[in-house]
Amino acid sequence: MIMTESILPGNLNTYFHRDINIVDFAVKVWGLEREFALKVADTDWNVDKFEMFKYKMAVKLREEDEVHRTFRSLTDRLLDNIVDTYETTHVGNQKCRSYEALKSRMNQPDRLTFYKESTLESDPWTELAWDSLNGHLDVVQEVERPTVVVSSPPVLPGPLVSDSSTGRSLDSDSSDSLSEVSTPSRVSAHILESLASTSRYYAVAIIVQGFSVTVLYFDRTLGLRVPTFNFKEEPGKFGLMMSGIYACNMVHAGFDPHLRPWCSLLPQATSPEARTQLNGPVGKLSGSFFEFECPGSADDSTPAVFKIKRLVHKPHELFGRATAVYRVQKVMPDGKLSSEHYALKMGWPLAIRTPEAKIITDLRDRLPKSLHDHLPNVEFQRNFTPEELKLPWTKLKLDENRHPRVHRILVSKYYDKLWEAGSVEDFKQAWLDCVECECPKSFPWITELDTNSACFVPGHHAAWRKGKLLHRDLSEGNLMILRKDGKVKGVLNDWDMASPVDDNGLVISSAADHCTGTRPFMAMDLLLKPDAPHFYRHDAESFIYVLLWATIHYDIENQRVMPPNRHLTPWLSDDDGANHNHKNAFLLSDHTAKSIFDQVRPEFQGVLEEWTKPLHLMVKRAIAPTMALTSAEKAAVDKVTYDGRFTFKTFMEAIGEEAQDWESL
Repeated sequence: MIMTESILPGNLNTYFHRDINIVDFAVKVWGLEREFALKVADTDWNVDKFEMFKYKMAVKLREEDEVHRTFRSLTDRLLDNIVDTYETTHVGNQKCRSYEALKSRMNQPDRLTFYKESTLESDPWTELAWDSLNGHLDVVQEVERPTVVVSSPPVLPGPLVSDSSTGRSLDSDSSDSLSEVSTPSRVSAHILESLASTSRYYAVAIIVQGFSVTVLYFDRTLGLRVPTFNFKEEPGKFGLMMSGIYACNMVHAGFDPHLRPWCSLLPQATSPEARTQLNGPVGKLSGSFFEFECPGSADDSTPAVFKIKRLVHKPHELFGRATAVYRVQKVMPDGKLSSEHYALKMGWPLAIRTPEAKIITDLRDRLPKSLHDHLPNVEFQRNFTPEELKLPWTKLKLDENRHPRVHRILVSKYYDKLWEAGSVEDFKQAWLDCVECECPKSFPWITELDTNSACFVPGHHAAWRKGKLLHRDLSEGNLMILRKDGKVKGVLNDWDMASPVDDNGLVISSAADHCTGTRPFMAMDLLLKPDAPHFYRHDAESFIYVLLWATIHYDIENQRVMPPNRHLTPWLSDDDGANHNHKNAFLLSDHTAKSIFDQVRPEFQGVLEEWTKPLHLMVKRAIAPTMALTSAEKAAVDKVTYDGRFTFKTFMEAIGEEAQDWESL
């Protein structure tokens, strides 16, 4: 028998609950009625022996087209048999919803609209309608080793649909976060695309290898597996599986009911065409709507509705936060669209994490109003538990081998990206604002002691002293631009991975358990020691890496990002050791630093000389003295500031800037 361990990358197996009864699976996942499911599963269906023989020979001879043709023929005849038999034996006037749904689907002119199979030679990325599949059926020829053939395309084909050139944040609460993306199996790649194509809660994969069948369920929290069975020996299980795929409705196929082709605020929503479309998934994201109820609001009868302009960022992981970002417009109560554009962000963070909306609101409450332009606003937010979303596994008695997660939606103003500044001067202003925006040293709560201690850039001191938070995920994608009154302002965005700090400015231990950051911009210490304390200087180091990366990759005049420069590609590596070593060489080796500085674009030469090189020298002078120390001597070094050499004062002195007096603005 083919086991799950041979089908999925090893690092995904820890998320799976095995030995799920196929009847329970069909009832809880596909929504079949138990009586119908039991009847189908317990029946020894008569499978066409000649077609079965042809299928067996096609598998043996590795005739790909014939394998799929005969398999489709087998499944079609089996489903016809189930419908005919159940209709003949059905007694009385009681309606069986599962049977009626299956019969209706079987009468459709193109049965394959309800499942698709891919071949080893075809291009699944263009052939499969990922946004509308009820389930994914993968028919794989038997191979010497019982493994799914690795997909040749990347997990997300073509250029990533993202406004970042460097990928996503690393969050150690999602242990699969990057390793499984680099060498995915075909099934994990297909399910990832199915989940990512729309806002989908879960998806089902069925892998057929010869006569062995494995049924898998994926959502962002965990996986379920039905024990592998032989469909020649147990046709009842196979018939139940195919019935589930065909008979399940949109919700039981895992589609997000909040994603709609029409919104209820538009006049067209009451038309017969609109009502029909609501019974199926959206055809495409652009032009569709997210619609959420607003319980507890002043007018909870009016939903919050947002029209999708485009998908900005797709999730990259199967399990974990799986953050997606959409550019949207708000639909007003009269059906008109807002002139303002917003970013709708949704994901599955750990339930123990403070909602980003609350973090932002608290920061705005604690910081002076003059700084509010440098923080994102909160237009709308909702949280859903798995129970509220009625995820299938919440109805099963499962062991606790998962991290509790919640589905969170946050809508805030849509900001321009750092590379869309338009000029070098505006870029510098935005970057400096993000560094400074939260804490000028003229604030009354800052003392001389603060200036020379654990505060490295003024932006983090206010969050530390007043907001009791450390951002911990600084990257090019989190430094944004607001254009207001003809001026450019920097906005520090994405606070969802921020962690609370204690009165001493140290991350509270429960939050420190989770290493975060975006690899190209992560501080060296954190790459090798993910459990190490996250200090302010680590975020300051990230600011320096963002600055260097930008000056090499940003075509400011044309507002675009150039492909990764080969001198910095090690920073993108999943190999944290190689990433660390390259950054270490950059900071401590003049030869390596020069080779990288030589890549800076002509328009950024002034930034290189005025900011980047002095900051590089400051960090080098902070770190270099520790390199020759013994282990005992290193243990005595103040890791927070490198004995005062890496502080707010040294950072600001390096770039020749004074913290602005925000209180006077």
